[in-house]
Amino acid sequence: MRSDGATVSASQCAIRPAMPGRNIAGLRQRRDQGGGFYGGNHPYIVPNKTWNTEVVMLTDAETNEWMDGYIWPHVIELLLNDSYFKLVGHVSQQTGKYIDPLGFLVINGYITFQLMGIRRLCDNRRDTISMRRLLVETNVAEKPKLLAQLDACNEICDRASDHIAHTGNPSRRPRFGDWHLTETDLTNAHQAICKVTMALDRCRSKPRNYVKIFPSVSLDMQQFNLSAAETQKFGTSGMQTPTL
Repeated sequence: MRSDGATVSASQCAIRPAMPGRNIAGLRQRRDQGGGFYGGNHPYIVPNKTWNTEVVMLTDAETNEWMDGYIWPHVIELLLNDSYFKLVGHVSQQTGKYIDPLGFLVINGYITFQLMGIRRLCDNRRDTISMRRLLVETNVAEKPKLLAQLDACNEICDRASDHIAHTGNPSRRPRFGDWHLTETDLTNAHQAICKVTMALDRCRSKPRNYVKIFPSVSLDMQQFNLSAAETQKFGTSGMQTPTL
C-alpha cells in the first residue's frame, strides 16, 4: 500500500520504495524530456517486466493532470470529430448533395485525424503522455485486462504508422499490412478507448464519474442550403449520435 492509500493486487509487480541514493527526480525529469522537478512525496519504482526496465510511477496529482489535461480532452475531441463526420455524411446521403472536391478533403481529413488520434492515445513510448502510458505508470485495478482491451486498437495503430505517419517499407517492416480498415474497426477502437478511459477515471482521486460517453452534436440544416422538403426528411433541425 502506498502512502496515499493505493494498493496493488498480488498479480501485479510488487511496489517497493526507491532505493537509497537513487536520483528519483532525475529519472522523472529525463522521462519527461527535461520537464521540471515534481513536488510532493517521492514516487515509487516498479519493474516493467515487458521492457525489463524500471518504471517511475505517477503520483496522484500527476494522474489527475494527465486525465484532465490530456486524456479526457483528447478522447472527447476524437469522438466529436467522428460524430460530426457521420452526421454530415448522413445528410449528404439523404439529400443526394455531394461536393466531390470538398468531400475528398473531409474524408481524408477524418481518416487522418482518427487514426493518428488513436495512435497517440495508444503510444507506449516512455517520453509521451498517452492512455497506454497512464495504464503502465499507475496502479489501476485490472491493469492486464485494460491493456488487453486497448490492444483492440493495434490494427489501427499499425496502419497509421505504415500509411500516414510514415511510408512503410514492406521489406523491412515485418508487420506491414495493406489498407483494409473498416468502419467497424474504428467503432471497436472507440469503444475500447471509452471503456479504458472510464476505468482509469474511476481509479483516481478526482474522477468525473461518467457512466457512458455520449458525443452529442447537432447541425443546423440551414447550413446545407436545403429546401423545406429536404429538411423535413430529418424531422428536426438537428440530429444526435448514439451512446458509446
